[in-house]
Amino acid sequence: MYDPLGLIRDKRLMLKLCRRGESHTYKAVGHTFTTDSSSTRITRYSLQDQNGENEIELEVVKDSANNFHICTYELIEMRDFSSTLLSILGTETIGFIPQNRTALTNRLYHRLLAEDERLETCKYLCDAADLNDLPENLGYTRDGNGHWYMMMTRSGGREKRFHRRPPKLCWEYEDQKGGRLLIELNAASKKAESFFEIYLGRSIVREELQIVGMPGKRYIQAAHRHETSFVL
Repeated sequence: MYDPLGLIRDKRLMLKLCRRGESHTYKAVGHTFTTDSSSTRITRYSLQDQNGENEIELEVVKDSANNFHICTYELIEMRDFSSTLLSILGTETIGFIPQNRTALTNRLYHRLLAEDERLETCKYLCDAADLNDLPENLGYTRDGNGHWYMMMTRSGGREKRFHRRPPKLCWEYEDQKGGRLLIELNAASKKAESFFEIYLGRSIVREELQIVGMPGKRYIQAAHRHETSFVL
């Protein structure tokens, strides 16, 4: 069992975390971790605040250099499997607005790549009706059949194999303000039973995270983020 914060081994411990400018104290109500066959060690805690009102996910990743990266996520919505959504995941940029939050404007997110995530080059054909009069000025090229296309890099997703759970394919993005967008595909054996979970979150630095419930204070060392983003 991989429990870097010790919240599962000692049920008396709680996590104090600053969110949206306010301090909250959480208790771990669930926990899972990646199997030994995974290339990166990941633990995911399900945390509930002490009032029992809000629940968040906290993910601790230990990379190949033994640095810790910590993020919190809030589940925003779940969507049925869609080939259209799947086809745009992993591209360099993505626009997103939660279906149940119409007051928010559409945000543009840029792809983040994990160290075990690989890219492939894809040819995207474009509908001529969606193009302006000078598509070449936007980076489009015409092939021998007269179709306009653009060459783009795409990630097929990062696979997470959590203990006693079906594997997930995950894509993560970040906006200009540091907000995270995490989309996970729970791929069942039958495509009709597959679904997407969509999270909004952010990266956590060690000063924001404190383990309480016993004398003294204990912190986990979080490395500076090492991320690569691309602009389309």
